[in-house]
Amino acid sequence: MKQEKKGKAFYINFAILAIAALLYAALSSPWSVAAMAGSFGAPVYRTARENEIAIQIAVAWDAKCTEVIADHFTEKGVAVTFAVGGEWAERHPELLKKLIASGHEIALLGSGGKDEMKRELALIEEAGGVVPSVCVFLSDDPEGFTDAAVLGLKAVRCTVELDGAADGLPGRIKGGDIISLLPTGDVLRALPEIEKIIKNMGLDIVPTYKMLYN
Repeated sequence: MKQEKKGKAFYINFAILAIAALLYAALSSPWSVAAMAGSFGAPVYRTARENEIAIQIAVAWDAKCTEVIADHFTEKGVAVTFAVGGEWAERHPELLKKLIASGHEIALLGSGGKDEMKRELALIEEAGGVVPSVCVFLSDDPEGFTDAAVLGLKAVRCTVELDGAADGLPGRIKGGDIISLLPTGDVLRALPEIEKIIKNMGLDIVPTYKMLYN
């Protein structure tokens, strides 16, 4: 009888070890690591905030309209998100501080790998005294999304990207969406119409972080 119990115990222990080995192999495979990393760094394309919409301005170059667009929103008492790079912040510290003082959110404009992001975050902190919590991407970048998550940043893509006129916008947006704008003259001229459409839909414009963390 004792011999039989020992035999059953042996097979049970063997089965447990076999299952553990299979799990280890599965979780150690390149495919599973990539899948887990992709899930960990999954970007936000929209949120569940039905009564709000986020606007983010992607400052990818020395766009002359950046300050004018910021002033436009500030005068209306509206805060939005400005996604900037570290080198831009280093070249324009006074404008960066002005954006921050006006209540606008500063996000990191995602580009490069983890080390590059760390360097750009440090430049933004040095120039403006803030550390972004959001990383805005202009294109799908699975590796970049994961790198941002490792650095404690929330990766964000937009629901709708506008580079000019607001034609067809009412049918393209709804509460919870994230609108990405470029700081161009065409966008500046279209802002009143864009804001009118959003207001008529009963939506409030907020920075991206408020959509994510409220």
